[in-house]
Amino acid sequence: MALLLLAGVAAIVLVSAITLEVIGKEVFSSPFSPASQEGDLVILEGVVTRVRATAAGGHLLLTVNTTTVFLPSPIAAEVDIGEGDRVRVIGIVQQYRGEREIVPRSGGDVMHIP
Repeated sequence: MALLLLAGVAAIVLVSAITLEVIGKEVFSSPFSPASQEGDLVILEGVVTRVRATAAGGHLLLTVNTTTVFLPSPIAAEVDIGEGDRVRVIGIVQQYRGEREIVPRSGGDVMHIP
């Protein structure tokens, strides 16, 4: 009985994960605004006006519509972003040295848009 219950729970988790992947994170995110709070899942669209590498670690900092987007090195290695690119970023609002920034969770959270 316990094994059947465990198999049922595993199947529900698997189906839920697949469903959420198909639906996408955009459904659960809100547009980034001055009212966005730390920990919020947000979406930001705009033009990249600055791309710079951090002093160490291979991370990238993007400026999109005057908002900083922090790309940790594993994500920075997955994306090809340059100044002037239009992008859509989905990420978590975090504070760093008193400034808010958006931190995506995967390379798929940083998309070029036409």
